[in-house]
Amino acid sequence: FQNPTGGKAAVQAELELEGDSDDDDSEEDTSGKGKKKKKTTTKAATSKATKTPWPKTLPQQVAAVRQILQQQSAPSTSAAVAKQFKGAKANTVEELLDTLVAIGQARILPDGRYAT
Repeated sequence: FQNPTGGKAAVQAELELEGDSDDDDSEEDTSGKGKKKKKTTTKAATSKATKTPWPKTLPQQVAAVRQILQQQSAPSTSAAVAKQFKGAKANTVEELLDTLVAIGQARILPDGRYAT
């Protein structure tokens, strides 16, 4: 929405919809019988669990990107760093990596990969 007063932007809280839980591997049966389906684990579910949630604030995002970059055993591309996060956009991660380079917290190699 528009904010003509120019004050702080309103924050919309995220609501968890029924049956839309990321934390629960089981799904409730909607047929009204009250039974639950069997739990299933897939590669997608396990890889999703290993990803770091994308921080909400800019300072937290910078710190998280720097931490992931430091944990890498070899220089990484911005896309590879972005894949470590759940919900991160590759172009945002690349901007944060470029910012870390500008302030001396990371370096960019001639091939475009980033290192600490």
